[in-house]
Amino acid sequence: MYGPQVIAWYLSRIRPLFAHHAVSIYLFPAVEAKDRPLSRGLFDKWFQRATAAAGLPMTFHRWRHGYASILLAKDWGNLPHAAEMLGNTPAICEKNYVWINKEKLTSEGQNKMLESAEAAR
Repeated sequence: MYGPQVIAWYLSRIRPLFAHHAVSIYLFPAVEAKDRPLSRGLFDKWFQRATAAAGLPMTFHRWRHGYASILLAKDWGNLPHAAEMLGNTPAICEKNYVWINKEKLTSEGQNKMLESAEAAR
């Protein structure tokens, strides 16, 4: 929803703080090397500091899975979107996130069985 505004803010306010921003081809340039992207480890370190300061300590990896869990708990039909966001196939996501709303899925399955039994009468 606010994606374009966040990107514009980053490009105008944050990216210029990197020493080699003007010559780097990377959206997130390395701190010291002109020809390298920002390392994942450094990004994760910064992310952990920021989330801890906000009172929500976590790694970026855990945040990704939290996002996918919330998305799938809202609607299992979001599986293709979650898979794309995580860089996985829907089958892999289904295997790893099947625990979400297991009680709800069980209840829905039982209701479908009851509906079938009532329709057969």
